[in-house]
Amino acid sequence: MINKKVSILVVEYQWERTALRALLIMLAILTMGYLYFVAASVLNVIAHKEADAHATQAESAIGLLEQKYFALSQNLTPAESSTLGLSAITDQSYVYRHGNVGQAPVTKIQI
Repeated sequence: MINKKVSILVVEYQWERTALRALLIMLAILTMGYLYFVAASVLNVIAHKEADAHATQAESAIGLLEQKYFALSQNLTPAESSTLGLSAITDQSYVYRHGNVGQAPVTKIQI
């Protein structure tokens, strides 16, 4: 009688190959998902910085236009307004606020 030792690592079960393939497929899917979300977050940061740059340019342009508007409105007198076809308002039904236009504070979101 020959005494054979059978190691547990030598025996291959029927479902072992299928389970290994399933685990490798899941690992590949998770790796692709991870790479997708990392790339998406990097692109989101880039888009956010570009949007901030465009917003800053728009704020600058609006500020310059407001400055020109206030400069022109200071030079406008009632005598000059009649030559432009403007007339005085006799019955105001809205709120008139003296001074500059209010500005809401903008918070920067940094990542």
